[in-house]
Amino acid sequence: MKTYANMKLLTPIILGITLAGCSDSSDESPDVGASFTNPEMQACLESSLLHHTSIEDIYSFDCGVLENPLELNQLPNLKSVYISHGTHSSDALDLSGLTTITRFSLRNYTLDKLILGDNPALEYLSVVHLESEDIDSRLKNLDLSGATAIDDFHLRGTTIETLDLKYNPEVRSMTIWDSALSTLSLSQATELERITIYESQLTSLDTSVASNLESVAVSRSPLALVDPSNNIYLTHFQVNDGQIESVRFDNHPSLIWVDLRGNPLDEATKSHLDSLGIEARY
Repeated sequence: MKTYANMKLLTPIILGITLAGCSDSSDESPDVGASFTNPEMQACLESSLLHHTSIEDIYSFDCGVLENPLELNQLPNLKSVYISHGTHSSDALDLSGLTTITRFSLRNYTLDKLILGDNPALEYLSVVHLESEDIDSRLKNLDLSGATAIDDFHLRGTTIETLDLKYNPEVRSMTIWDSALSTLSLSQATELERITIYESQLTSLDTSVASNLESVAVSRSPLALVDPSNNIYLTHFQVNDGQIESVRFDNHPSLIWVDLRGNPLDEATKSHLDSLGIEARY
């Protein structure tokens, strides 16, 4: 039979063993399988791992900063990257070599140039700057030469003046808001279906190669020259507050809506619009 004295002797020994075991496990740092040089990025990674069992389960990375972008390749199944309200340490951010990323988004991020030099999987790009009073922090240069698979991109509040899509033949949809854009080359955009431009410096828009184009919407831009004659699948055509005097829609069987309000249209164009038998505003 155990005596009270014997139980008193055993108690400290058991407690000692238990506490020692807890102490040993708490001193060990779990190996997550990836590490970032930037402390904030590391914190974002660790936060993401609170909801995943391993780095193989991380498909999206959301953070306020991006430095040493190639370190993201440590996340083998990463598809989407969202970076917002951060300041890059240099004038340019080079994403070349992020071969698995399909979606990339920058929001209110201080940066001069964004380079997509070798991103064959990238399909979606968004660069948005809503803080209009801080002009100097807006993106000024965008290199899309390595994003050959991109099919949808959005630019808002940038100071980009020239955009050439000659390396992006898969683009289907593009939206540009509040920009300094004055030159847009669509020479290889044969798959383009939708284009939306709101407040730019464009005076001409050549969509002749975009044989699949269905929708054009351009507003608050000094657009004077646009010829949709090759865009036979057009359903909607809108150019407001521009400088267009003449435009025709002679071979557009799918066209259901035209809006040319705010343009100095000549009388021949007005008569042509009236004869189309569709909703035409001018």
